[in-house]
Amino acid sequence: MDKKHRIIKYLPFAVFIILMFILHMTFKLSDDDVNLIQNTLKPSIWEEFGTVIYNFTSWSSRVLVNLPIHIMLHLDYRVWLFIEMFMWLTIAAGLSYIFIDNCETRKNIILVSLILMFPFNYVTSAGWITTTMTYIWPLAAGIFALTSTRMWKDGKKFKWYHVAVYALITLYGANQEEMSVFLTLCFGACAIYTVYKKMPSAVIIMQALISVFNLCFHALTPGNAARAAHESAVYFTDYNTLSLIDKLELGFSSTLYRFVFKSDYIFFFMTLFILIAVCQKQKKLFFRLMGAVPFAMYMFFGYFIGHILEDKNLIFIFQQRLLSRGIITEDNYYNLKDYIPLAILFFMGIMLIVCFYLIFGESFKSIIATVMLFGGLGGRMVVAFSPTVWASTDRPYTIMYFTFIMLALFVLNEIDFSKLKIFKWIIPALTAVTGVYNFYCLFMLLY
Repeated sequence: MDKKHRIIKYLPFAVFIILMFILHMTFKLSDDDVNLIQNTLKPSIWEEFGTVIYNFTSWSSRVLVNLPIHIMLHLDYRVWLFIEMFMWLTIAAGLSYIFIDNCETRKNIILVSLILMFPFNYVTSAGWITTTMTYIWPLAAGIFALTSTRMWKDGKKFKWYHVAVYALITLYGANQEEMSVFLTLCFGACAIYTVYKKMPSAVIIMQALISVFNLCFHALTPGNAARAAHESAVYFTDYNTLSLIDKLELGFSSTLYRFVFKSDYIFFFMTLFILIAVCQKQKKLFFRLMGAVPFAMYMFFGYFIGHILEDKNLIFIFQQRLLSRGIITEDNYYNLKDYIPLAILFFMGIMLIVCFYLIFGESFKSIIATVMLFGGLGGRMVVAFSPTVWASTDRPYTIMYFTFIMLALFVLNEIDFSKLKIFKWIIPALTAVTGVYNFYCLFMLLY
């Protein structure tokens, strides 16, 4: 590859990191950043180790995630900014390496555009430094950790330093609750597959075990139980009255409700890519219509329902049904009409899985796409097992947004752009325009 083509291939990442740097110029200390600096930080960095260990018994299992936050708040914010840029570049480059064959320029444009559609105001809601280091940095670590699966697929040999790096980065990424669920399912499925193919990967099996260890660590840490008891009295007074089924329903409903019943660019493009891929892979009209179901459902419930259904009572059957305790509560348990939104969400999930099968066929790709969907969904659902399910606002949706980006890229790689004729450039252009527009709107909001 000559120098000119190499520059063009990686140009989307250069533009992306410049835009991210511009966005981060709106940085200001606020919320948890200020609270930690004024009320929690010790006089020296070395004393922070004791604070984090104490928090293990009284507040949180995020020992490896919280310690760097306490250290970073002692330093000049430009140190955080430099590492923050590296983390976003890791996310973009890591996703490209895992999901995009040959680092194709057109698909890289779509990739960075999808990331630009992410609502960045989520990661400023509790302070820039605290929120990004709690959600974005473990996400970047998790994506980097997943590059081991691509190395195995490409038949590359793991060297001793790969083992050390992947072990540490997996341990750090999975120390965040949502990521621990996602990584456990993904690495677990990949580890089983490597054994099934009689090419077991010690690295991937190790990463699966580390992820499982972190998941158990979160469940058993005394600080999480102590924090839940404290915050249930502050944020969700009747949280302890919820049963296991109630929490599962609350987690499932609150996760998919955000994407099915509200407009979202990332979900729009994911379902659009699914529609295109199914139409290319399947020749029968019935199967093509099935591929159109997620896109049609999203367009109807996410965009057009308020204009098509003029009867406000009929609209109310579908929208504005998510309550603090979920869609189904003791007040509407016997009201069949109130189960309609929940049934729609379940149907959307089932149709996404069906579409994965129509695209990937009877292959491991169908399984891993389904596992990623369950991983992202489970990662967000785990928040419902905490009384801060609503107090955490939109931050825990981060894993679900990037799960849909991963699935969009996974499907995108199955699309033959040469068959799209003029649309082979219209789709990347539409994605890029949407991404830049969303980025501009969020920049103005933060500015």
